[in-house]
Amino acid sequence: MVETDAMPAAGFADRQLEVEDLRIRYREAGQGDAVVCIHGAYGMRVSRMHELLAAGYRVIVFELPGFGESPPDPAATSMRLLAASMNRALCALKLGKYSLIGAGIGAKVALWMALEQADRLRALVLLGPVAVVADASSVPITPAQAIDLLYAHPERQAPAPTQSDAVRARQEALLARMKALMRDPDLPSRLRELTVPSLALFGTKDRIAPPDDARLYRDLMPKCNLIFVYDAAHALDADRPEAVAEVVADFLKRQDQFLVAAESALIHP
Repeated sequence: MVETDAMPAAGFADRQLEVEDLRIRYREAGQGDAVVCIHGAYGMRVSRMHELLAAGYRVIVFELPGFGESPPDPAATSMRLLAASMNRALCALKLGKYSLIGAGIGAKVALWMALEQADRLRALVLLGPVAVVADASSVPITPAQAIDLLYAHPERQAPAPTQSDAVRARQEALLARMKALMRDPDLPSRLRELTVPSLALFGTKDRIAPPDDARLYRDLMPKCNLIFVYDAAHALDADRPEAVAEVVADFLKRQDQFLVAAESALIHP
């Protein structure tokens, strides 16, 4: 149940750009200030949350190199270098200032992107981040392993599109490689440099990025706000799209004036 190559959601156009011989695919909808989204371990997925955000923002959902039909980036031998490739893609789009959302292990890519181009960020949002952890052993590799961990209510999710055996094998190999890159001793100390308004959301039923990890982000990031989303597992935007979209939109609007600044809150219902 891993959406890596689904048809674009309503209103989202499927596009691509070439950056230094690297083809990067993305989906886009909406108008206004740009919100750039970096997906997690299970590929590009446009959720109801993205659709709701696109009502007020220009939402760009990138596909990381090597996922779905996108060719791999041979230069991305670390999360930091992968982030550098994604920043080059953003420069090619000439967005100006933008907000950045990173989900799961994509949060680590987003954090490195933010560190390298902090002056271009309006705000940073992390959804179930798997970034400041001792290891990534809790991140499953196969779709069969993933389904029970991604969603609090798998029965509510639409069936995933069929993948070719070649795409599935390539993506599982890429995920195994990314897990090996998760140990990153330089990142925690660098996070203290991030002064951009930040929001980290954790599902109360998340067993991949458990809520107990939240304090690590608030301890390390000077302007990190925490939100706990009730009855949501790792795929927050799939389990509770309306609730997540509402709090993210409020944060993007208020930033430093966010109502729960530097505090924890539980979003329920």
